[in-house]
Amino acid sequence: MKDFDNMVIGTSIVSGRWVSKCRRVLKSLRKANKRLIVVVTAGGTMNKAKKYGITKEEAINEGIEKYIQKYTNKYKIDWFDKMVFGGKVRRKGEFRYDNWNEEDITAWTRQFGQKLYYSTNYLY
Repeated sequence: MKDFDNMVIGTSIVSGRWVSKCRRVLKSLRKANKRLIVVVTAGGTMNKAKKYGITKEEAINEGIEKYIQKYTNKYKIDWFDKMVFGGKVRRKGEFRYDNWNEEDITAWTRQFGQKLYYSTNYLY
C-alpha cells in the first residue's frame, strides 16, 4: 500500500454493515497518508427513493451518513471523495430490487477523475 498515493475502497452493504474484509482494510489505513476514496453499494437505502418517494440525492445523503460517516468518525479518516450507489438484491432466485444505475456510476467516475486530476501538484 505504501507504493500508492490514492486508495479506492469499495464495499457492498450486507445486513447493514460493510463487508468484513473491507472493514479490516479500512482499519489498516487509519494512519496512512493517502487520499482515500470510498464507494458503497447500498441498494436498500437507494430503494427508498422509489419506495418512499424521497429524492435520489436524499437517499445518497442517507447512505453516506449511515454507511460512510460512521467509519469516518470511528477511524478518523478524511475522505478525498465518497459516494453511494444502488445495487441488486436477489432472494430465492428473484430480484427483490435492482437499482444499479450504470449512468450514475459513469457520471460520478468522470467527475471524480477530474477532481483527482485537478488536485495534483502537476498543474501550473
